[in-house]
This record gives sequence, C-alpha cells and structure tokens, in this order.
Amino acid sequence: MGVPGLDLSSLAGYYQFDDPTNLGKDSSGRNNDLQVFGTGVTYTAAGRTGGGLLLSAQGGLTTSDHTVPTGFPLGSSPYTISVDFKTTSVGNKGFIGWGAWGSGLAVNALRTANSGIVNYWWGVDLGVDPGNATDGTFHNATVTYDGTTRSIYYDKVLAAQDTPGCCLAVQNLNFAIGTTNTSEYFNGTLDNVAVFNSALTTAQIQQSRGGISVTIGGVPATGVAVSNNSTLSAVTPPGTAGAQDVVVTTPGGSATLSSGFRYLASQNITFGPLSDVVFGITPELVAQYKFQDSSRLGLDSTTNGNDTAVNGTVTQGTGPFQGWNSAVMSGNGVLKRLTALNSFDLAKGYSYTAWVKLASVGGYAGLISQDTGGCCFNRWMLTSGAVYLDVGGHNDMSVAGPAQPQNTWMFMALTAGNEAINNGNATARVYMNGSAVSGSPANFGHPLANPPGVLGTYLGAGEGGNGYNLNGELADVRIYNSVLTASAISQIYQSQSSVGGNTVTLAATGGSSGNAVSFAATTPAVCTVTGTTVTLV
Repeated sequence: MGVPGLDLSSLAGYYQFDDPTNLGKDSSGRNNDLQVFGTGVTYTAAGRTGGGLLLSAQGGLTTSDHTVPTGFPLGSSPYTISVDFKTTSVGNKGFIGWGAWGSGLAVNALRTANSGIVNYWWGVDLGVDPGNATDGTFHNATVTYDGTTRSIYYDKVLAAQDTPGCCLAVQNLNFAIGTTNTSEYFNGTLDNVAVFNSALTTAQIQQSRGGISVTIGGVPATGVAVSNNSTLSAVTPPGTAGAQDVVVTTPGGSATLSSGFRYLASQNITFGPLSDVVFGITPELVAQYKFQDSSRLGLDSTTNGNDTAVNGTVTQGTGPFQGWNSAVMSGNGVLKRLTALNSFDLAKGYSYTAWVKLASVGGYAGLISQDTGGCCFNRWMLTSGAVYLDVGGHNDMSVAGPAQPQNTWMFMALTAGNEAINNGNATARVYMNGSAVSGSPANFGHPLANPPGVLGTYLGAGEGGNGYNLNGELADVRIYNSVLTASAISQIYQSQSSVGGNTVTLAATGGSSGNAVSFAATTPAVCTVTGTTVTLV
C-alpha cells in the first residue's frame, strides 16, 4: 500500500493553534513547542480547521532563545513549508522565517509581498502574485526545495518554480512565526503551519487537507494526537458492525488501511444453562456492579436489588473504557453483601466476570468470594501466574495461568457448574481476555449445592471479606446464575473492548512514501495483524 504523507519522519514542526492555553503547541511529536512574544498575539476559534493564531500588532511565536527548533532545515537542506493564512493587509508580512537577516543566501522566509507570496533567501528569491492573497479568505501557501528545484504552490496548485543554484546557507538564529526580518509583522490569521525537512511531492501537497485526522468507516475519530514521528492516537467513534477502512491524513497527504478496524456486533441468543450468553442484561444476570454512583459504589444495576456496601477504603476510578467507572480498592477495602443474593440458585451453576487492574503483583488478590459466615465457600483470587479457586467449600485448587500484568486492565471470567464429564461434580473454568487459561478446567470432587446458611458476597476480597484483599481496581463486575460457554465469554470480551470510545493507537512503519505500512494497536484493544488487515477485538 502506498503511503503518501503517512511517513512522518520528516515532519519537523506542526502548529495547529487549537489549544488556547498553549498557542505554540507542536503537534509533530518533536516537542518543538513555541512561546508568545510581542503584542497582539491571541487565539481565535475561527481558524481554517479548528482554532487559529490571530495576529494584530507586533508579535508572534518563537523559541526561548530565538534559535531554530530541533530538526528544522538549515544550510542547504531540502525543505517544505506550508501555511494556511487569511489577511486583508497588503505589503511585506511574514508568515514564518529564520536565518541571518541581511546576509545573502543565509535565510529562509515565507511571507506576503504586496498582494503576492514570496519565498526569499535574501537574494535569489521566488515569488508569485495570484491576485487574491489579501481577499480576507483562507488560502494555502506551500514552498518546497529539493536541493535543486524550488517550487511555490498556491492553494495546492503549482504556481512558480526555479532552479536557484548554489549556495544556500541558512543560519540557526532569528526564528519566528508571525514575522520575518525582525519587523515584517503579519496581520491576520495563521493556521496549520507545517515544516518538513524534505521536499514533498506535488501529489502529497495536493492530497493534504492541512491537518492530522483519522476516520474509521468514514466517521471522524476524536482526540487525534501525535505521540511521536510515526504514531498517531485517536478515540474510535461508534460504528457499524464489520470491517471498516481507516484513513489517516497528515499535512503531507493521506493513506488508507483497508478493513483496518472491525466493529463487533452484539447478538441476541436464547439463554439457559450452558448456552451462549453475550453482552447485555439477561435473565441469568443476577447482579452487575458498574460503580457509576460515587455515593453508592456498591449499587447493583440490575433490577434484582443485590446492592453491596463499602467497607474500608473503596473509591471511584475511571475504568478501562471511555464513560466507564471502577472501584479502586486498597488496604482492607471491600464491597460487602451479608445477605443472600436475590434470584440466585447455586445449584444451577454460576459465572463471575470482571475487568481487573492490579496495582501490585504477587501474593493473593481476591476478586469475588462468597461464604456463610465461616471461610471460603466460593473463592476467586489471583496470585502470581495462577488463579486460586474454591468452589463449593474447602476444596482449594490453584489453576495455572498467564502472568498477570501490573497496572493494565484485563478481562477475567470464572464459570462453575456440575458437569456429566466430571460425574456430576463441579467443574470450574477460568478465562483471561476472552481465552481459557492454560490450567483450565479444574475438576472438583463434589457437586455444587446450596449451603444451609446465608451465602454472603464480597467484591475485592478472597476470604469472607476479611482477607486476601485486592490492591487495585474492579470494573463492570457481573454475577450470572448460569454457566457461560467459552464462546459466550469471548463474545462478552469482544463486545466490551470493541465499542466506540476506546483509545486505539495506529502506528505507521515502513519509512518513506511507497513502502508498505503495518499498523499496531495498544491497550485496551488487542490487535492481530494479517497482511494489511488489523482486527481489534
């Protein structure tokens, strides 16, 4: 797949002026932020794309010592400078420039010239007069130099070109946006100022939209940010089930990753013991804890009234996905319910699911436990590289599993039910991120049956709410009164982790334009790559 513009390695600085609290913010990933100097430098919401830099007096943006930002072209290096501008002011008004003013061939500046545009080196200058540069509407001026040929594009169309010859020697001083030659102050609005240390092609310039954006299935993603020279992050929008194209647009052009994101649809299935149960409220879902009410963290969001109460230190957190909340537990913090769960029949089997984030790894971390006032009737805990279980009372068993990461959200599930393959006795299965762990299933030597006493429930503890406490967070804890199948567990995990609002990182690798591009994704999505297709599940 060709990648015009998706190679960001030559983007040295990119200024969108979208943050009114940080007008000089660099979005290129190079950390080349600038600071305001002079007067009449303000934010305007009426930029070409989002905000803009409004200049009305004698001021602009520069570095702390007025030298050229890191990676900007110096000497006789190739370059591309692109600016969106709006003005009614005629004369010599600087967009951007740097170098030794007054010294021949020692500067690089882009500015207006009466009613036209000029790229000047202090000698051997190139200009064009399109006739409407000062009409008070937005236009784009882009200039490139590849070491031999210099070109000016006006509104993305090639307007002038020359071969200036030697000997350009741009100096590292006097950098500014909003003025050139120390006193040629621009009056008007600037937006999307981009500097590359390479000469973009005509195709790349014409494909540019003047900003960095991501669309998925044609729907714009939000929160687009540049992490480094090859990585963009964005928040996925809601979408239609199935594979959708991802389009990334930068100041240098755009590229499409066909079927780059897959939205997974929820399904409606008839529920029953051992049936496929998917994401949603079901008759078998007897309790669900979303932790959305900070004053009632233990509130059950089903209609069964299975609320729990805070005991110890439990606070509200943000959860793994946009719009989610969590219960943050430390010390002896736990959510307790000392009465039996309504609409819960242990003999039918059960399933626990939860999103878990461990603040510390090692020792025991209780997730959910149930007891009758003694110890450990049903117990589900994490320990280093394993899951520790007690199903039906005093039959402890450790199930081998993958290492549990610290400070990373993971989806955990436990099912337990009487199975014919275990002579009618209880069998437990453990899942992590939608897949069975290596030590699952675990077969116990007795059937599940309702205890004679009241079965209390504890979230965040592994022993009657009084021991093996979790140091970390729980989100979307569910208790089902049925045994979910492996397919159901996988569907719940996929449905939760693939909805709009997750933060997904798309990383472009492969170097210069025309090379192949691979995309990667980071937590909370799991990414598998097949050819040029990325499925986030």
